[in-house]
Amino acid sequence: MKVKKRYIDLLRSRKAKICIWGCGYIGYSTMAFFGKKKISSIGFDVNPTKVNHINKGSVSIFGLKKWLGFDLKKDQKKLMSATTKLQSIIENEKIVCHFICIPTEKDGQPFFKFFEDVLNQILKRKKNIFNLKECIIIESTLMPNTFDKVVKKIINKNKKKIDDFHF
Repeated sequence: MKVKKRYIDLLRSRKAKICIWGCGYIGYSTMAFFGKKKISSIGFDVNPTKVNHINKGSVSIFGLKKWLGFDLKKDQKKLMSATTKLQSIIENEKIVCHFICIPTEKDGQPFFKFFEDVLNQILKRKKNIFNLKECIIIESTLMPNTFDKVVKKIINKNKKKIDDFHF
């Protein structure tokens, strides 16, 4: 419980950040939830329009305001930022937790290319300044056995250990 409290304390104090990979419905709503809880987040998305809207404090996704069920206040929106620059995520030593919110299917079939790309990028990161294991939370839908078949394979390929992270 001591370790869990340390994560919570660091996030609530805004010394640490969460990273949201993919800023669509799920990613944006995750950022909004943490913004409402006064926790700082940075989103990564390949779509510059989504990134610009987040950085301006506006919602560009149709129906999202209604779907969220709450409005973000100005100070909460300031805790949310986004980027298309991958290197700024890789080098950010304050990130302690990653939420993967990207598509994992295409045309009704499992499609893991984006998921694999994101996981490979997370594994390129150096340790955070807090010397904590980084949490990786997969919010995308995965079919059974994906963790064993995809995640463990990528971790091994990157010469990391599953125990180096919290999944």
